[in-house]
Amino acid sequence: MASRPVFYTIIQQKERLSKCALAVVLAGSFLVSSPATSWSQSTPIQTGASDTSFTAVPENKRFRILLRMIKAKVTNEAERLLQAFPFTGKHAQNRTLFLTGLIAKSRGDYELAEKNFRTVLANDPKLTMVRAELAHTLFLAKKDDSAKHHLQLLSDAAPTPEAAKQFDRFIDAVDARRPWKLSAYASMAPSTNFNNGTTRQTIIIGGLPFTVDANSRIKSGIGYRGGANASYTFHPGKDLSLIVGAGLNFTEYAGKTYDDRIVSQNVSVVRKYKSGQVSIGLTASQRWSGADEFILEVGPQVTITHKINQKVRAFAKFRHLRTKFKLAEYRNGGTSTADFRFSYGLSADTVLYALVGGQRTGTRRNYLDFWSGYGGLAVYKELPFGITYYGEGKLTKKYYDGDFPLLGEPQEDTRLNFNASITKRDFSMFGLAPRLEYTYTKSMSNSAFSRYSSHGLNLSLTKAF
Repeated sequence: MASRPVFYTIIQQKERLSKCALAVVLAGSFLVSSPATSWSQSTPIQTGASDTSFTAVPENKRFRILLRMIKAKVTNEAERLLQAFPFTGKHAQNRTLFLTGLIAKSRGDYELAEKNFRTVLANDPKLTMVRAELAHTLFLAKKDDSAKHHLQLLSDAAPTPEAAKQFDRFIDAVDARRPWKLSAYASMAPSTNFNNGTTRQTIIIGGLPFTVDANSRIKSGIGYRGGANASYTFHPGKDLSLIVGAGLNFTEYAGKTYDDRIVSQNVSVVRKYKSGQVSIGLTASQRWSGADEFILEVGPQVTITHKINQKVRAFAKFRHLRTKFKLAEYRNGGTSTADFRFSYGLSADTVLYALVGGQRTGTRRNYLDFWSGYGGLAVYKELPFGITYYGEGKLTKKYYDGDFPLLGEPQEDTRLNFNASITKRDFSMFGLAPRLEYTYTKSMSNSAFSRYSSHGLNLSLTKAF
């Protein structure tokens, strides 16, 4: 119980965090749940002339003794014992890496500490105590995106609500110390069908053959994607934030027909409460699509993040956008969307997701107006050998209002989306880990123009690892 007020004081002070005390809280909260033997503060530590008796102690107890020595800042003696009497049992490598990582961390060598902790987690991602030390090391090294990634996993899998709140408050401390947030990405994007075109050259409508325009037929190639986003957070009051942001995103393939550039702006007011937060704001975007089309979108947006219980977190986003096209004026109108995501923290290395949502789009042509809904499942899983897997499958149904020209009935579409990504989390370049993503789309429709399939790859770098 003594660790709780220490942790709360640390969170309140934010930048004046006590490195040693916080490390004890992070590691200690998980040490108590370990099946190891408990050692009291009065347990004598055998050193020097009594080294012989140290070797007679079982390795799991030797590990606890060395851990206590490092936490007590007796790092030189702990290092000497570790080198003189190395571990030889089943967990020898992980124990040695973890303890040498703690020694490096206590000496301010965060690069070596991070490397050691990541190597241990690459071997066994279920070691929660190691993840807690890695999260703290990343925070001390000011690698906030990576620190928040691990703190979120720890919060979702925390053994008690109190422990989860500690990690959530630490996340708040990370956010509070850096009002500016900058991010950028660039990737290659090979695709077998980047324009979602049909494989057919002619189609039959009403018994008559029609030639499919070249721009509507399947096109494959290698494109490029990239962008940058920036935001600034003001804190006018306790638990109240004002966030302003802007972004630029682009996609390019051969020629100008399928080029896409989007500039976006947003402003929102965020209010935090006991179990989550609510954000109310306004978003706008200007989009240059293809060679000539320009699209303007603007509208309100509300997002809610709520922790339902110790393991389940819900995210909801509601948005309504008014859309104006420069050339295709018949598409002018509005779109309302509702998206929900539920996460279940099975463990610190495994998170399950349920996805559901809907959309209503209205234009100046009733055969382009539609309702749509989707549902899906996803999983985040850290595997041995430093591999992180994320897989997501989603099924979408779309129903149009009016009869599509020449089709004689309203169009109905069914689309299957699947994407899977692999991240090598124990290998990084400039603080970024490589991520390879595969996407598959299968569209089924009563309109031949909307029946297609595509495969794509995306190679990128990420800070969330």
